[in-house]
Amino acid sequence: MVDTLARPLLVALALVTGSRWIDAPRSRFLPLLQALASVVAAPTWAVLLAATAARRWRLAGAAGALAAVHAGRSVAHRRRRRRDTDAGSGDRLVVLSANLQHGRGDPAAIVEAVKTRDVDLLALVEVTHEAHAGLLDAGITALLPHATGWPRTDARAVMVFSRNPLRRADVPTLPPVGYGAALTAVVAPSGDVIAAVVHPVTPLPGHASRWHRELADLAVWAASVPAGVPVVLAGDFNATPDHPVLRRLGDAGFRNAHHAAGRRRPATWPRVPGLSRLSPIVQIDHVQVRDLDVVDAGTLVIPGSDHLAVWAELAPPRR
Repeated sequence: MVDTLARPLLVALALVTGSRWIDAPRSRFLPLLQALASVVAAPTWAVLLAATAARRWRLAGAAGALAAVHAGRSVAHRRRRRRDTDAGSGDRLVVLSANLQHGRGDPAAIVEAVKTRDVDLLALVEVTHEAHAGLLDAGITALLPHATGWPRTDARAVMVFSRNPLRRADVPTLPPVGYGAALTAVVAPSGDVIAAVVHPVTPLPGHASRWHRELADLAVWAASVPAGVPVVLAGDFNATPDHPVLRRLGDAGFRNAHHAAGRRRPATWPRVPGLSRLSPIVQIDHVQVRDLDVVDAGTLVIPGSDHLAVWAELAPPRR
């Protein structure tokens, strides 16, 4: 069984893992393969154990090498955690980002999460008129009185609610984003923070090229924001850290807040009620930050939505 099944399985796992380093803007199916690059860590270890038990040493060696690639990435995240978690001095900014899945996410649960986490900045995508009305009824304006954006009848609405006043962001305008975007400046006690919320199209075969272009343009925008300006870039990116085009944000100085906080694979989609041990499987919802220290980060269940919400506690950078 090991000879028949494990060898071709290991080849497939290696191809999926290696795909995360291939950036092909015109590929229709590669983005879907790349999205699974982190998921294959567990079956890789299973092949290693099976090959070792069957004394297939060459196969075990190959599986061990592939497992080491996944383990190395995990160690890197833990090192970032040790460096960043003591960065909580000074004024903090708690950010919560959620996809309401066509307005199905429970507005009362969102407001309760804002209370529980003492959220300062709430970023929402797929806000319908009904969801917006539910947020108002649940008391969102009493907690976060400043807002920008408007609900819509479709899934293209992006809204931002803030404890602190908002003003026009004095930075380049965001590039076009398929499912909506919002750009504002948060007038925080420690100084202005640029807040951008985005929702690119999905990387399905018919939209893959557009998806790649939108994310590439976001990376160009990120690099255009003047150095030293604190920026929060949040939302449903429809991309995982295994997509090279999303990792271009790192070239512009941005860090994934959850990785900086040591959350190795905070999967956010798809959430299937009753299957919490098996879902979600990929991380497509993110809080990306620049010129801000990450104190902590995590995920929250929002009943009604197939996405987990993501939150991050941020602080001014240490000098």
